[in-house]
Amino acid sequence: MRAFNRIATLVLSLVLIAGGLFIAVQAVLAALRHAPWLLPLRRWHAALTSTPLGDRLAVILMGAVGLLGLALLIAELRPWRPSRLPVHPATADAGSEWWVLRRPAERLLADAAARIPGVNSARVRLRGRHRWKVDVLAEARDEDRTEIAEAIDGELDRLAAPAPVRVRLRLRSPRRVA
Repeated sequence: MRAFNRIATLVLSLVLIAGGLFIAVQAVLAALRHAPWLLPLRRWHAALTSTPLGDRLAVILMGAVGLLGLALLIAELRPWRPSRLPVHPATADAGSEWWVLRRPAERLLADAAARIPGVNSARVRLRGRHRWKVDVLAEARDEDRTEIAEAIDGELDRLAAPAPVRVRLRLRSPRRVA
């Protein structure tokens, strides 16, 4: 969502700058008693003053703009997963802050689980802001549960994850090859 926010902000700022410059040119032309440049203002004024508020096209456009604004507001208010998570290395001093990127950390944890013999695939999802929550979904037998949990715990220690970390391990039985 960050990339979308940056692109939307860039587009909106460019539109506002261009619109502001255009309005400034129109104001200068109006002050000098010249005809408007590129805008048929008299025709627009006539159309806007003669269109009733209950006009079908006007209602549809107002509704579409309102729904678009509401969708953008909801998308911005939704709590997104952070792109980086705090870590606490033992060698760091208390005043410093260290961070790890969430997606590479998820890949490291998934690779740690997938390295275990008998695990066909593993997916990991990291959540939380200051306390990590780890969801592991692996395709393995139930006998491999403790070994997978140990591998995940070892990788969490290596990443210097803040304690305590809640790990939820879900296993699917491996697919049989006929």
